[in-house]
Amino acid sequence: MVEGFLMTTAREEILDRIRFGLAAARAEPGFQEPTPVAGNRVGVPVLPESIPLADTFSEALEAVGGIVHRCPRGEGEAILERVLQDLGAEKVARSDSPPPLEQLLEADVGVSYAQWGIAETGTLILTSDEEKHRLVSLVPPVHVAILREENILPDLDEALGKVHHEEPDAMSRAITWITGPSRTADIELTLVVGVHGPRELHVILEASG
Repeated sequence: MVEGFLMTTAREEILDRIRFGLAAARAEPGFQEPTPVAGNRVGVPVLPESIPLADTFSEALEAVGGIVHRCPRGEGEAILERVLQDLGAEKVARSDSPPPLEQLLEADVGVSYAQWGIAETGTLILTSDEEKHRLVSLVPPVHVAILREENILPDLDEALGKVHHEEPDAMSRAITWITGPSRTADIELTLVVGVHGPRELHVILEASG
């Protein structure tokens, strides 16, 4: 009973501080009340229909350090060979034929397909149903993913709808979300690329049709 009382007291103290802060902000000269919003997707920006999703995806991915290679439909593998050659990759691991772990740890590049992309953030989505070996996209220092333009979704809301299933057993056991190269600022707030995963991300974007 005492524990419940303490939790209630702490909650009220936090709410009181928030109320005090809001009141103080409203008292500041020039304060303006925010414009009222409504709907079930408050705060979600609407992507302009005049801009193709592939263009938005490419721009968003490049903004976070990714590299996009766009090509006509059916030429993804040819572009992949060119990218691997440019990278000077000698040891390549592919998710459709993953090598043993000891070889994967020595791979220069990991190659996978991406099942979906998110235009507003440049995010790749890999599901374990399709990509049997998740480590291929996480362990090698360079990750190259192949994505088709028709599989680019406008936003996270649409993406969650694609990967969600009413029956829990029907959902992929693991879903990997990748937005640009791996990066962290955990150490002294200094941004470091490639600590927890690939330091370089290439996406080969195949056109529709």
